Amino acid sequence: MANHPIKDWRLSRGLTQTELGDAIGVTKAAVSRYEQGIAPSWAVQVEIFEFTEGAVTPNDWLPRREIAL
Repeated sequence: MANHPIKDWRLSRGLTQTELGDAIGVTKAAVSRYEQGIAPSWAVQVEIFEFTEGAVTPNDWLPRREIAL
């Protein structure tokens, strides 16, 4: 299974979960849950969107469906 976009974004910037959490106002444990695909509250999704300058969006927590070709 691939990483969640928020984890990829965080790692590409060399941030720890604690640093990201501090920046968006949540705990390290909360960041860990978000990276596992558990959706944060709408307010936190907006904080993440703004902090990542749109690189991570609320749509990233929507369920993915495989499409057979």
